[in-house]
Amino acid sequence: MRILAISGSPIRDGNTETALRAILEGAQARGATTRFVRLYELRIEPCDACGACVSSGRCMIEDAATPILAQIEAADGLIFGSPVYWNAVSGPMKHLIDRTYYAAHARQLAGKRFAVVLVQHSSGADDALGTFRCFADEQRCAMLEPVVVNTADRPGVVAGDRDLLQRLRALGERLASQAAS
Repeated sequence: MRILAISGSPIRDGNTETALRAILEGAQARGATTRFVRLYELRIEPCDACGACVSSGRCMIEDAATPILAQIEAADGLIFGSPVYWNAVSGPMKHLIDRTYYAAHARQLAGKRFAVVLVQHSSGADDALGTFRCFADEQRCAMLEPVVVNTADRPGVVAGDRDLLQRLRALGERLASQAAS
């Protein structure tokens, strides 16, 4: 089974990435093959609403998102992680999610399970979760319970919280187990 983690954070090894890697550790403990993608290292264009994807079954924009979209399709389970900016996911994460529009029409992601980690200062995650609820509905996927981390802009909050790390690993184990079934 293949689990793909996608980080929408600009901060390498920050709270978002630490949380994603803990979930991946749990998935690996269940025998999953994992892959980690950092969106901020890539140039991903926004959806331009051309509509060609509806009939072609693929996004027509060729850029760094193209191989990630293929990896999303090939994965048995997904993990999305993003900081919360102004009650929303990061720009690169939103661009990538928008670019999956093609898959909703062809039901290419139907049945996939995914986890979400949102790292917020102290608020905004409820609104940001709307993006992933919409993704789940439109793609006909199942979102496991989301994890929201309050950091008050402090680095190392996730790494320093043993209970949270244990909970994240357990989420990865559950994701890998459910993605396999």
